[in-house]
Amino acid sequence: LVNEMMSRLQFIQRLDRHFRGIQGLIDEADNQSKQNANHPAAVHHSLKTEAEFRTLMILLRRLINMLDSSLCFSNITAGEVKQSIIYSKVFRCEKIVQFYTDKAAAALENKKYIVAKEDYYYIINALKMSGLADNPRVAELLEQTEFLQSQVAVIMSNDSNKKADDADSEVQQLKAEPIV
Repeated sequence: LVNEMMSRLQFIQRLDRHFRGIQGLIDEADNQSKQNANHPAAVHHSLKTEAEFRTLMILLRRLINMLDSSLCFSNITAGEVKQSIIYSKVFRCEKIVQFYTDKAAAALENKKYIVAKEDYYYIINALKMSGLADNPRVAELLEQTEFLQSQVAVIMSNDSNKKADDADSEVQQLKAEPIV
């Protein structure tokens, strides 16, 4: 992730050497990359903590806002800027889906169906509000998330039916036992 962001930032810097603030973002990504080098297990991990997720979202928002500012560019076309903004927004959507899908899966393992359903609802809302509903990748993510959310409803229904059947059989056993 850090390497991907670093390559994008360096690409932007190559396009426009006078891009204000780009060197600070590159230095920050480079520091993060060096920290990951000291912890090899951390290089390929997904976002697991709320703090990691929030940090990434803040950095992506800063990058998107910088790209969206017309004051920062002098040597690149508006089309190139727009494409970089779209790429960054799609990347942000993918990370939102990844983080909240992992949270929902953990909630399902703990039979916290409402929490899982809320996580999927958050993803769907974030994707719809991203402004990229017509983007094929975002549409694919939205479709996958809606499917996963519907599966939670099926799991909830099956689990409640199983609990009802268990309760019925328990009542039948109690009725069958003689009262002493």
